[in-house]
Amino acid sequence: MRRLLRIALMALAALAVIYAMVVTWRQNERAAGLDFYIYYVNAQLAGRADVANIYDRDEQARIGEEYYERAQRSGSDLRKFDAQRRRFLDSVSSPFLYTCLGWVSRDYDRALWQYHVLVLVAFILGYLLIARALRLSWPVALFVLAGLLLWYRGFEADLRVGNVNSLQLLMLGASLLSPPLLAGAFAGLL
Repeated sequence: MRRLLRIALMALAALAVIYAMVVTWRQNERAAGLDFYIYYVNAQLAGRADVANIYDRDEQARIGEEYYERAQRSGSDLRKFDAQRRRFLDSVSSPFLYTCLGWVSRDYDRALWQYHVLVLVAFILGYLLIARALRLSWPVALFVLAGLLLWYRGFEADLRVGNVNSLQLLMLGASLLSPPLLAGAFAGLL
């Protein structure tokens, strides 16, 4: 009887997470990517001879205008919206981040979708790794995860603007469960 109760509790917790993922995705799948837009543009600049320094204010203004014009010619309302808000390309992140995002699609809507998926998966995995490090039972960990996905506005903000907090959470979670040398590598990536 006790085993059956544990199985039922685990199934209920898993269903709660699935429900929370679906609701969270539906509420945010078409969210604009205010921060992601900067990553997207800078990921495309590697190897361009006409871009000497992405951190130079004059370069940021020129590149911002160039990509604003490209956005206006695109069929993407999201790209136009983000380009308008980031007409001046305020590049402040690490070149490592921009390089790591070179894999996203050149199609902005698809790239933003890919990044939203990455942020969602990173948040879930990062949280679950931390829950394991804390030795939470699976049902408790999953119920808390469902609640976080539904009501934690910090994660929602991360997903909505396309920031890197969930990626950092994943690195933190991985470092907590890794041997010291590997933990140091994850901390370095963080």
